Amino acid sequence: MGLRRSSLVVFAGLLAIGLFAASPFLCNRLVGTGEAFNYSLSSADAVVQMREGIVPPLAGQTIYAFNGRIHPLRNAPYLHYLAAGIDLVTLRRLSFWEIQNVSLVLSFVAAVLACYGALRRATDCPRLPALLLSAAYGLSPALLGAAYSYDLFMTVHAAVFVPLALAACVRGALHPSFSADAGLAACLAAAVSLGAATAERNRVYLSNRAFWSDVAAKAPENAGGHNNLGNVLFEEGRYPEAIAEYGTSDSGASLGDILGAAIRRRNMSLPE
Repeated sequence: MGLRRSSLVVFAGLLAIGLFAASPFLCNRLVGTGEAFNYSLSSADAVVQMREGIVPPLAGQTIYAFNGRIHPLRNAPYLHYLAAGIDLVTLRRLSFWEIQNVSLVLSFVAAVLACYGALRRATDCPRLPALLLSAAYGLSPALLGAAYSYDLFMTVHAAVFVPLALAACVRGALHPSFSADAGLAACLAAAVSLGAATAERNRVYLSNRAFWSDVAAKAPENAGGHNNLGNVLFEEGRYPEAIAEYGTSDSGASLGDILGAAIRRRNMSLPE
């Protein structure tokens, strides 16, 4: 009975720590700035698709379209499936901002619980030191700063898995076995392949033109990508291509029409 009560006290303490760390997100509005909004678009895009039975979801397939800052390689499945699970459990009554906030609160709590469990299982750490270290992990400036200052919500979601991965490494080192070695080899292979994919993807970010060209190619119906590519081309003096990206309209004046008319009025010679 005493052991059970002690376990309940520890669980209550860990829950309180996680909720305290996530307290700014215990609301029904968007918390954060640009990156927070981008993540909400990403989650909404995935949730809408999964409501329609599209699994796995792809980036930019709904009205919450690919906005140029989010790429499929950077969309975390954990974030999306967690958001979809929250949407299902709450009977679709939460807004996408509320879903995002709930996912962050759950991740903060899960991160503290995961740290405690990892310490207890991997190192046989006593309860009180494990509780204190878990509190330090959940309230660390690195974790809170990622959420509060930089809106790096995927980093916060990943905090759940860091102590679990470290615990697996410790147990593998203390109790080596073929399965542990095979698991380590698989993790290394995955890290190398994903690292190579990331390096290849990062080439797109070497210049503004390469980046927005990639966005326009992957999301041809997204106006923001074409407009930004048009801006880059205009700054480079590539006016015909800029006009094409801005677009033209048979009825009414589009940005491309206005730019073309302004160029003609100024008697600017356009390069071939």
